[in-house]
Amino acid sequence: MTPSDPSSARRDDRSQELESLETLWRLILRVQDVSHDASFFSLGGNSMLVIRMLATVSSRFGRDLDLDAFFSDPTLSTLHRLLAAQPSPDRSC
Repeated sequence: MTPSDPSSARRDDRSQELESLETLWRLILRVQDVSHDASFFSLGGNSMLVIRMLATVSSRFGRDLDLDAFFSDPTLSTLHRLLAAQPSPDRSC
């Protein structure tokens, strides 16, 4: 057995995060398909749903995201990038 590649593990974690975010958008926006570059608002979102979505992200991932940064480009790709830029909470406690 070979030791796991840390960069591969990070890619897997990021892929799982993206899948979770896609699922969250589908649930909150009540849509079947979510393009990574489609605006949250063009998919039917509004400011109240943004707050709900960001609160869910904070709860699920343990990271708070900048509302202004998301509003500047309200896409799934941006949300994923913002999430990836935040340090993960220390789970070793």
